[in-house]
Amino acid sequence: MRMKNGRTGSAYPGGVMHATVTRKGELSEALLADVLPEGRSRRHLLLMVDAGRARLAREQADAVLFPDSCWLLLPGERVRIRGEGEQTLRCRAVEFDVWRVGQTEGDEAVGDAASVVMEPAIFPVSGLVDNHLAQEIGRWMDADRQEDGLQEYLAFAHSIRFLDILSKMWKSRIERRENRESKEAIQETVRLMEQGYGQQITREELAKAANMSPSHYSFIFKRETGKSPMEMLTEIRIRHAKKQLLFSDRKLREIAESVGYRNEFYFSRQFKQVIGVSPKEFARRHFAKHVDVSQPFPLHMQSLGLTADPPDRPFGPIRIIGLYVEDFLIALGVKPVLKCVGNNFRQSYLNAYLNGVEEWSLLSFDFGEIADAKPDLIILGHHSYGGDGRFDRFSEIAPTYSIRKGLHHWEHGVRIIGQLLNRLPQAEALISHHEQVLQSARTQLAEIGDQTVALIRICNDRRIRLYGGPGGYSGTVLYQDLGLKPSESVLQLAWDKPSGYASVAPEALFELQADHLFLVVDPAGRPYWDELADDPRWRSLPVVQADRCYEVRFDVWMTFGIIAHRLKLQDAVRCLVPSSRALPTIVQK
Repeated sequence: MRMKNGRTGSAYPGGVMHATVTRKGELSEALLADVLPEGRSRRHLLLMVDAGRARLAREQADAVLFPDSCWLLLPGERVRIRGEGEQTLRCRAVEFDVWRVGQTEGDEAVGDAASVVMEPAIFPVSGLVDNHLAQEIGRWMDADRQEDGLQEYLAFAHSIRFLDILSKMWKSRIERRENRESKEAIQETVRLMEQGYGQQITREELAKAANMSPSHYSFIFKRETGKSPMEMLTEIRIRHAKKQLLFSDRKLREIAESVGYRNEFYFSRQFKQVIGVSPKEFARRHFAKHVDVSQPFPLHMQSLGLTADPPDRPFGPIRIIGLYVEDFLIALGVKPVLKCVGNNFRQSYLNAYLNGVEEWSLLSFDFGEIADAKPDLIILGHHSYGGDGRFDRFSEIAPTYSIRKGLHHWEHGVRIIGQLLNRLPQAEALISHHEQVLQSARTQLAEIGDQTVALIRICNDRRIRLYGGPGGYSGTVLYQDLGLKPSESVLQLAWDKPSGYASVAPEALFELQADHLFLVVDPAGRPYWDELADDPRWRSLPVVQADRCYEVRFDVWMTFGIIAHRLKLQDAVRCLVPSSRALPTIVQK
């Protein structure tokens, strides 16, 4: 067989990619100028960072070179490397060419043997190399340096090992794409369930929508969600039935039919199997379980003129005091007459909506200020605010409702407050729109794949909290609503904690594992944070070296309101996917 340059002979079908190393070694300034002439990579270039930091400006996006990271640049790519910090950047580099190798189908001359054709090609992977593959590349480089004067066999084996590493990089990219496509297909069928739960839906129809066979669809669905498709559909139907049981006066038969059950008795059996009690018992228990009342709910509605739909109040707008439910009130179109402040917590993110509203302190519990505000209704965002006889004091001023366990999820909070204000249609419209924004955020965040996330808080008492999940201030939005992957440190130290977090020592912070880290600093915790941030162990953390630590607002991330939840979504998308589209705000100011 004869070698051809790809420009003679018949076209060859397909071809196999092959790579040849042309140069490797320490990346000196002279070598850097040679491999990046005029700021463009001449060949495929692998950069293994041994020490120091630098800013890598690429055409796609800027990035940070940090110790033990490895980057693959493509031929012709415009690149600029600018050192950062005091330590000089030290790298090792591998320059290589990629070829597509094939055979012609025969030359023009009769009887001419097929010829090998090699054409230049571009490797289909670039950017930051997966950490375990970067380590393997480092070992491959070390092996070359240790085996000085390699014999022919060892040289051949060394070359094969390099090709194997490239193969793993390619395979990893394909698997990530397939996983992302599978995840998107599953999310699409969940959306179909959410939209069509009132219709008859089969597994086969869902599998067809996902472009999968029914058995493969069930396997992938369970892998992604932990449930079978029909289990998920049942949960969705029961969830929507619960809303109607709690917040409507529809008959049980009507509710059953509206969520996809033709028979109310079968619906009742399914409901009890999932929830543990019958639909009627659930409805009876639920409101009393969540809210303490100073007078029967219908009387409160009649006295405030809230029984009409829409509410008819000829004597002016309703005056409401809501202790730490201001977020929900504003989102439902009600401006409270006082705003609550605590010892170290102010809802500063609501300032634009609460201009001119006086503050009321939880520290003093001045009931004279409450009475002077002449409220029509008082809502206590947590049962502790009504403790030690305070509930009766509030009730003497106006009808009072106390949320027994707090409003620990934005959707639950919107519905409870919407019911107390007789604004359920507005509440449902708000929830529907917010879920659409949430889905947009999920779609954009799919770009980061299986990269892990954590959130720490530096408290004002010199404590460090690692927040877990699946609930809590941060877990609800990061791991439950957005479906992001918690880091190993979060799973080991803080997952399923009743408090929602684990207090950790500085040593645990300096060993924290995460691809992305959100940081919350209490207002009075800033001096302690400055000490921690100046520690070399913090600065050497991979997530810090990679410039993937994001400070977010204390008042937004340490509360549960729906406006705060939207701001958390905006933070997550902006930090994790800098090229993403901005999400809309929840209230037009």
